[in-house]
Amino acid sequence: MPDWKCLLKDYKEDFLRDLAGLIAIPSVKDVAQASEEAPFGSAVKKALDYMLALGERDGFRAKTIDNVAGHLEIGQGQEIFGILSHLDVVPAQDEEWQTPPFELKQKEGWLYGRGVSDDKGPCLAAYYALKMVLDAGYTLNQKVRHIYGTDEENNWEGVKAYFAKETMPDFGFVPDAIFPLIYAEKGIVSLDLTKTYSSPSNLVFKSGQAYNVVPDKAQARLSGQANLEADFQVYLKKNDLQGNYQVQGQEQILSLKGQAAHGSGPDKGINAAIYLTHFLRTLDLAPAAQDYLALLDDYFFADSFGQKLGLAYEDQELGKVTVNPAIFSFENGQAKIGINLRYPQMLEYSTLGEQLDKIADGAGFVLEEISHLLPSNTDLSDPRTQTLLEVYQEATGDSSPALAIGGSTYGRLLKNGVSFGPAFPWS
Repeated sequence: MPDWKCLLKDYKEDFLRDLAGLIAIPSVKDVAQASEEAPFGSAVKKALDYMLALGERDGFRAKTIDNVAGHLEIGQGQEIFGILSHLDVVPAQDEEWQTPPFELKQKEGWLYGRGVSDDKGPCLAAYYALKMVLDAGYTLNQKVRHIYGTDEENNWEGVKAYFAKETMPDFGFVPDAIFPLIYAEKGIVSLDLTKTYSSPSNLVFKSGQAYNVVPDKAQARLSGQANLEADFQVYLKKNDLQGNYQVQGQEQILSLKGQAAHGSGPDKGINAAIYLTHFLRTLDLAPAAQDYLALLDDYFFADSFGQKLGLAYEDQELGKVTVNPAIFSFENGQAKIGINLRYPQMLEYSTLGEQLDKIADGAGFVLEEISHLLPSNTDLSDPRTQTLLEVYQEATGDSSPALAIGGSTYGRLLKNGVSFGPAFPWS
């Protein structure tokens, strides 16, 4: 067998050149610029075309699906081995970068650029690994498809369209997570609770922008109240929180700062909205405001694991249900609570839904499902899964166990597959 690490040196410059070209494409999904030829915007389509052109250059068979996904294929046989990557990136603010985000830079042994680690770098690394195998003269006894999604950072419409038309691989992996590998993922559902009030209120309340993030800022605007500054400062100090009090005209404005965290681990953050709600609950507010705050405080304060919701389920592999109340608005009679809830496979989704419907109905709120990803679990004893584990262990000497997570990767889309790298467990 070739010395692969030694052979890598011969590919380094070509890899960096191709990666620089891919990083240079600001492939942020932009439906405002959508067209039939580029449903997610021209830059996203350009990244897909770029990757497929690389494959055609190297002898792969290229195919595009609805201009939102595609694949490169090599090999023969009935079985299909899949490598599932994505070519889109999250937006980049130039002022937050020390180097231009869409220009590949090398600095002190590191590569910098939007997408270097998520997921353009790993995508191209997997491509070059396959190219090295082929260049070394090996033949394949099955088809290998490198599949490219183009809106993983959003709603996964690209890969959904792809698998609606193309065959699911018999096995595969996703190079967009951490080693040694991820074999199971929680179910993830985002929900909105909404209600319309006919009576006026002396509260305006806002917090949060994304379902998968613990909100770190919250603001309440109040009218018709005695001065709240002293009480608010006492509350902040008692709970070791930071906040701000100010007066604008007839309104008192209370702002509270929490700590952001990923929605898969809400207990690791400080939910600014929920802590501000807990203070507001002590005030003599209009009935509509009291009603809204009561639901928040009764079911979400000091509880990230669904106990107050009656959903405190847990299994050995995926752990506990987690609940992240993430998006809040209360203004002009319109109330909203956006929730991200993650659940282990042992909890039936119908059970979860029935319990939430019961709570919503009892409070007079309407419950709406915004998105839902079912739990996933790949058999760890599968010889192909074991092969990936053994290769990782042999290459690194690390014997860390395979992982079950509360996050989400394209791995859950594969009927049989795992997420494999690129980050190491100690990094």
